[in-house]
Amino acid sequence: MVIGAGFGFVLSNFRNFNSISEKSTSYIIYILLFFMGLGVGTNKEIMDNFQSIGLQSLIISLFSIAGSVVVSAIVFKIFFKNES
Repeated sequence: MVIGAGFGFVLSNFRNFNSISEKSTSYIIYILLFFMGLGVGTNKEIMDNFQSIGLQSLIISLFSIAGSVVVSAIVFKIFFKNES
């Protein structure tokens, strides 16, 4: 990640790099998610235990989202209360 940030810093001086980078980031994420789903779908152990793994994943996701919302609200009230 640090190496990528370094490359981004160096390449940000080029005129078209920022627009190309912004456009390609979403597509690269979609491709990575596709291959991640492909890996999960071809793993027999995961697919056999999908029901229990799915419930655990749902619970973890809900608590992660709730925690993010709470922390975001606290940060907003502390740092941005004078601007609103």
